[in-house]
Amino acid sequence: MKFGGIVAIVVTCLIYGAGVSHAGVQLSLTAPGVDLDNLPLGVPTTIHVQLSGLDVGQELDALAATVVYDGVLLGVPLISSGPIVPNPLDNPLDFLTSKQSGLADATFMTFGTEPSDQIVSEGTFFTFDVTPLVYGSGSLSFDFVDATQFNPNDPFDPILLYPVAGPNLTFTSPITLGDANVDGVVNDADTTILAANWLTTGATWEQGDFNGDTVVNDLDATLLAANWTSFTPGDANEDGVVNDADAAILSANWLTTGATWGQGDFNNDTIVNDLDAMLLAANWTSSSASAAVPEPASSALLMVVVAGLCWRWPARMHH
Repeated sequence: MKFGGIVAIVVTCLIYGAGVSHAGVQLSLTAPGVDLDNLPLGVPTTIHVQLSGLDVGQELDALAATVVYDGVLLGVPLISSGPIVPNPLDNPLDFLTSKQSGLADATFMTFGTEPSDQIVSEGTFFTFDVTPLVYGSGSLSFDFVDATQFNPNDPFDPILLYPVAGPNLTFTSPITLGDANVDGVVNDADTTILAANWLTTGATWEQGDFNGDTVVNDLDATLLAANWTSFTPGDANEDGVVNDADAAILSANWLTTGATWGQGDFNNDTIVNDLDAMLLAANWTSSSASAAVPEPASSALLMVVVAGLCWRWPARMHH
């Protein structure tokens, strides 16, 4: 009973089905517009479970899929029905989901007899959002797929299908060479770490061994220099400090898509949002050495940014 009682009914229908069809129905995993080789930490990625191979006039009264992955890397998914699922809000029992760390599961089943009750077109069955939590590589794959075709001669005796499960999707959230403290930037903090462990043997990444030869030396220094982050995340105008001018730029471009660094996109996900505001707040500096505290105007603007984070972040954590 992988999906609970409702799927037990589906399985019973499959066992005692009127016939078997070897139609070319397929479920596949896609991530449109996403560079799966460079997933940034903390940025949600939408995965689509796509249905294809449906013949003209073919109607599905049941469809199910379970996708598994490394939950340590991508956490708990947020699942939504796709456009091919008929009226999921009118009858929530027709579309059931199950989610946990490392698993996204959805089942559609209806006892309706009209075409409007069935899945009658190809497209997205469901989507799920996952968020990279730590650096690493992994894959998403189908653990289970199933489907039945509506039988017009006996709606309670469906036709068994054998849907094909598509290939795995592989993904990577890469660490930048030279980023010893794994904070997303290569800067003087990483240089300090490398210098403190110079010529150390048996060294780890966190000690400055970026090429995996277990010693911290000029080879690692070369990698660090090659990936040096010129400006601190938050420094939108690239003047060497993160201050009220940068906060003003970020505020002016809030929720802009297709954004650049100069507009406030500091994590390269092409949108200006709370993730960028967090980077700006974390790296707040002063325009002069004597000003240990931001000016009143800049303090107020920073407070707005931080207040926004305090309001938005708990909401994100509950998804």
